Amino acid sequence: MAGLPGTGLGGIFYVLLVLWIALREALIAAKGASTRDRWRRIVKLGSIAGSIVGALWAEGLALTYLAGQVQEHVTAWAQAIPQQARNVAVEALTPALGLVPLILLAILLLSLQLARMAVSTRESAGQ
Repeated sequence: MAGLPGTGLGGIFYVLLVLWIALREALIAAKGASTRDRWRRIVKLGSIAGSIVGALWAEGLALTYLAGQVQEHVTAWAQAIPQQARNVAVEALTPALGLVPLILLAILLLSLQLARMAVSTRESAGQ
């Protein structure tokens, strides 16, 4: 899901990392070396991780509901369109749907390279 915070590998890594931190701190607390300040920080990080998971759960419920509502309208609308026209529309959209992520990634990589070159040029000019 492009553009939604917490849905990629970074979000999964964050949630797993907070779980690991809490487990590790519990082991440290069992030895008697934990502090209240450390637990406050873990609770703060845990609330962010919980918010990410909760937002994704709520989004899943909302999308499920909306998909059911839209399906009724789309089915009636799609039956009014001839089958051949539906096939042409899908065939026209398929390449675009496949190319858009690649184009966006290429733009991102190009902009990162241009930014790197601009920084290295500025650093070399300053020396």
